[in-house]
Amino acid sequence: MIILSEFNFRHAREEEQVRVMLKIQQDKDKVCPFCWKNLEKYHPKPILKKGAWWWLSENAWPYKGARVHFIFFYKEHVKHISQINPSAFNELGELTSWVERIYSLKGYALFIRSGRMEETGSSVQHIHAQLIAGSSQQGPDSEALKIKLGYRKKD
Repeated sequence: MIILSEFNFRHAREEEQVRVMLKIQQDKDKVCPFCWKNLEKYHPKPILKKGAWWWLSENAWPYKGARVHFIFFYKEHVKHISQINPSAFNELGELTSWVERIYSLKGYALFIRSGRMEETGSSVQHIHAQLIAGSSQQGPDSEALKIKLGYRKKD
C-alpha cells in the first residue's frame, strides 16, 4: 500500500478537488488517489484507455477555458520522471496519438510534472501527464489558457 501525505492544497483548482483530497487525508489508509488500485474510487471520470503503463481519462477538474483536458495516470507510484520505465514513453506517445486522432486535435500541450510539488504546481505527488487543447486564437476576445507549471521570482 502506498501511503500518501503529499498533497498541495494551494494547487487545487476546484472546491470538489479539495473535498476529495481532504477525504483521502481523513481516511485511515491515506492512499494515493492516482495509484491504479485507488483511481476508480477517487477519480470521477471514466477510464478511456488502459495501457501497460498508463491509464487515460478526462481530467476531473479541467483548466478553465480548455476545450479538452486529459490526464494520463502512470501505473506505479513514482515521483520523478527518471523512475519511469523507458518503454512507458512509447506508450504515452501512442495514447497521445490516439487522443489526437479521436478528438481531431490540431494543436495541444502535453506535459509531465516531475518532482517537488512546490516547484511544479502539482496537487498530487504521483507522476501523471496532462494533455490540454484550447481554442484557436481569434481576435481580441481570445485569452491565453493559464496553466501552472512552476514558479518564478516576482520582478
